[in-house]
Amino acid sequence: LEQWQMRQVAAGLARRQDLIGMAASHDPDTDRKVFEEIVEGALEASGSAEGRRAGTTLHRFTEQHDLGTVKLDQIPPPYRARVEQYRDKLAADGVQVHPQWVEQIFALDAYTIAGTADRIVTLADGRRVIADLKTGKTVDFGALEFAIQLAVYANHDATFDQTTGRRGKPVPDVDRSIGLIIH
Repeated sequence: LEQWQMRQVAAGLARRQDLIGMAASHDPDTDRKVFEEIVEGALEASGSAEGRRAGTTLHRFTEQHDLGTVKLDQIPPPYRARVEQYRDKLAADGVQVHPQWVEQIFALDAYTIAGTADRIVTLADGRRVIADLKTGKTVDFGALEFAIQLAVYANHDATFDQTTGRRGKPVPDVDRSIGLIIH
């Protein structure tokens, strides 16, 4: 992801002479805010920021759908079709989403890390697994990162409640041998 973002910044800079001029006239060590503006401008120029926002929006609509807080007819048409595809594919494959385990923070104490799992789902064969949604154009280059991410979530020691700042509800039992990437 970091390499992709750097490529997007380079592509965006090639389209924006004003950003190149800003970079040439400022010191990256002392003018960090200026360089943050340059990077954001380059990402916008590359079009990647638009894709990122669209992915975040789709992710949020699937979350709201799974929680039952939004109906399909309340979702704007371009996103509605994608949420319908998501819903229909899960149903066709017999995958059940557990609303109580949507966007759950898990901590893995041994490595002092935590992360937010998108879903815990039950597969058609009855196994409960960690599932993560990916909304990018491709998932071709992320297999190792995805495996690490799902392994951290599946091997968690505790949940974490952001509202209280403490460990949360009891840890759900999940299959640690597999995970599900929903693209």
